[in-house]
Amino acid sequence: LWSRLAAGETALRSWPDLEAAGFRVPIACRVGELAAPARRRGRAMTIRAAAQALAEAGGTPPLETGVFVGSTIG
Repeated sequence: LWSRLAAGETALRSWPDLEAAGFRVPIACRVGELAAPARRRGRAMTIRAAAQALAEAGGTPPLETGVFVGSTIG
């Protein structure tokens, strides 16, 4: 991730389906394949991101550790 950011790469691009659907801004950074029901995608992404962060940080967090995520869509 960091090497791609440092190289100036981005996931931002124009999406023809968003343009065809009439969105005023058809540019987005979409998440690829994610095995989760549509109503649980946010939860699944949060769990995956937390797991990746813990793996990169090394060590094992205390059992009492928690993650709080705020969202504008529920």
